[in-house]
Amino acid sequence: MATFKQNSGLTFIEAVKRETKDGNLHKIAEVLVDNNAMLEDLPFREANDRVTHTSVLRVSQPAGRTRRINQPVLPSASSTEKNRDVIEMIEDWSDIDEELVSQSGDPGALRSSEDVAFVEGMSQTTASRMFYGNNAVDPDQMTGILTRLNEIDGEFVIDAGGDGSDLMSLVILQPAIGQIYGVYPRGSQAGIQVRDWGERIKENSDFERLVVWSTQFKNQFGIVAENPKCMAAIRNIESVGSSNIFNFEDVIDVKLSMKQGGKNAIIYANRKLFGQIKKIALNRTNVNLTMANVFGDGDMPTIDGTPVRLADALTITESEIT
Repeated sequence: MATFKQNSGLTFIEAVKRETKDGNLHKIAEVLVDNNAMLEDLPFREANDRVTHTSVLRVSQPAGRTRRINQPVLPSASSTEKNRDVIEMIEDWSDIDEELVSQSGDPGALRSSEDVAFVEGMSQTTASRMFYGNNAVDPDQMTGILTRLNEIDGEFVIDAGGDGSDLMSLVILQPAIGQIYGVYPRGSQAGIQVRDWGERIKENSDFERLVVWSTQFKNQFGIVAENPKCMAAIRNIESVGSSNIFNFEDVIDVKLSMKQGGKNAIIYANRKLFGQIKKIALNRTNVNLTMANVFGDGDMPTIDGTPVRLADALTITESEIT
């Protein structure tokens, strides 16, 4: 099988690596790829505004008309609509008692280890928002992939038949600028921004003071589906039992609805579903589920030639959608 060329645009993970000065965040960036691969696959670009990004979606196009010689034709035009996506900002602070730092023996290592924990936690929040963020419920949140794919249509959102609140989803994306991609505020940077404020005095509501070493963490991000045909999902997959479970044929069906039949698409699955798919692929009991060195860095499961990547942010506690 030919290897895919992974996205050449700036991704969330690449931005984290570029922010690294001492190598510690670089290490955690590699770990995050293993658990939430979409952070590595989705290209990011600068938004055209500070808190939102406006894209233009083409909703109809001229079809042309048959005519005879010397017969005039009325001119026509395509129609478009604007779509505005919210950019979410998450922030946190690490404040470590200066006495604890001074007694540690290696103040730099202590602070770096704490920084890594914050970056990991914020990255997990980012990955979760990319799937489940709901701007309609919380106006400060971005709108996630599954929030957009929340109605069964039999075309881009296929129903696996499960019910209740122990369900899971398989997400299929075609990440690329102009298709589906991430954005960060105009004049800003992609990825988690880490700022060392050094030693400072922290005061509580009772005016009590404490000397701390402070680090600020901030991330601003959103997702733009400029071409809605570049995202799809299999929803209502049962996470327990033997009925209404994952069916690889659903992937084949939904890919046919996507742009160019799902060319260069990537599938994202939670750990449980990823394990099920990988076992079938390793057992070689189904020619449509195989192991392949898709990206040139080791074998991974594929369904109908489309690579399957692990996304721990996808849960097994989704509620049924209709």
